[in-house]
Amino acid sequence: MQSTVVKSTMATIQNGVMKADGKFWITQTDLNFEPFNEKLGLEPCTIARDTILKVVECKGKGAGLVPITADAIEVFTQDGSSYQFILSNPSDWINILSNQTSA
Repeated sequence: MQSTVVKSTMATIQNGVMKADGKFWITQTDLNFEPFNEKLGLEPCTIARDTILKVVECKGKGAGLVPITADAIEVFTQDGSSYQFILSNPSDWINILSNQTSA
């Protein structure tokens, strides 16, 4: 079954010093990221929206250490994982994800 896309954009996933550009989109049930180049070591990810505990603004970092942008979000899930995405208009994404997670 295919879910309707609520919103999509190009984004960068960041895991420590590793980064990958790709497509970021939200459906009614999932948050999804698919890197343009999977050979960089970061695979596609799908996070069920009902497992998201909170979404906050964070800093995107160069080399995993130096803050380079405020346009980023961090997603925390029930299993203790966290995911960082650099994208434009982070407050819009937080609002969309927060509305779903609190519903």
